[in-house]
Amino acid sequence: MGFILLIAVIVGVWIAHSKFGLGWGKIGAGVAAGFIFLTRWAFSQDHERSQKIDARFKRLSQLTNEELKNYANDYTNSPEERSSALRMLNTRRENGTGPF
Repeated sequence: MGFILLIAVIVGVWIAHSKFGLGWGKIGAGVAAGFIFLTRWAFSQDHERSQKIDARFKRLSQLTNEELKNYANDYTNSPEERSSALRMLNTRRENGTGPF
């Protein structure tokens, strides 16, 4: 995927320079601005994902062991939530914090 993106940028730069007569400085500034905006977008996506994971952990940590077991076996929940519940249940089992 990264290779295809690199080829697309190179072709776009070549077209912008040869067909539209843009200078290399303007093209470089445009590529740099695109890179900066893409990086900012990627970090914002990562931050949102971290917030969702933290909220899921707080919600699941308040459940009892029986509720957690039912939550892990309920297929109406998303696969991510079920696997998180199963991991938390296994952690509690390893720590010996509850009857199983």
